[in-house]
Amino acid sequence: MRTAEFDREQVLEAAMEVFCKKGYVKTTMQDLKEATGLHPGSIYCAFKNKRGMLLAALNQFIQSRWRQSQLCLDSDDPLDGIQCYLHQLVEKLCMHHPHCLLSRTVADFSAVDSDIRDALEQPWQELLQRLEKSLVKAQQQGILKPAVSPRDGAWLLLVSVFGLRGFPSFMADAKSLHASIDLQINLLRSE
Repeated sequence: MRTAEFDREQVLEAAMEVFCKKGYVKTTMQDLKEATGLHPGSIYCAFKNKRGMLLAALNQFIQSRWRQSQLCLDSDDPLDGIQCYLHQLVEKLCMHHPHCLLSRTVADFSAVDSDIRDALEQPWQELLQRLEKSLVKAQQQGILKPAVSPRDGAWLLLVSVFGLRGFPSFMADAKSLHASIDLQINLLRSE
């Protein structure tokens, strides 16, 4: 049997768009065929099934977003880095990606599939740890309010991230969302 040749990253990007737009349950193999240009046999050969394609798309989504977030979160001023990361989320929400693959998949699966649940939980845990690490750094630099524990602050920010990713695109007012991020960071920053 001949192996299908295609740009895996490009195919998974197209699959992500469909899964984000329609959700896993409503996405058909015909939708994936049209979006990716692959025949169902090639999809089955490369990913085993629709679920396998979703897991591969989730993994690519997570890796790509993680690389993008690192650029901001590695800032010398950790609060500025967090602020940059949150502003990027708003830009994606308002401009490019009104649906988040992670949030959409959580809504579709709600803890019924352990492999998908694990794939979804890992990036949130990693982000929580990264946010806490940034807030520990901010605390050491004396720029985090003394009353804010890095762990609690990280949870606050994680809830904000999840809220932004699930925010309805029809209500996405970039100016207001950016202002709310600035307010949140200012509430964390010591005077």
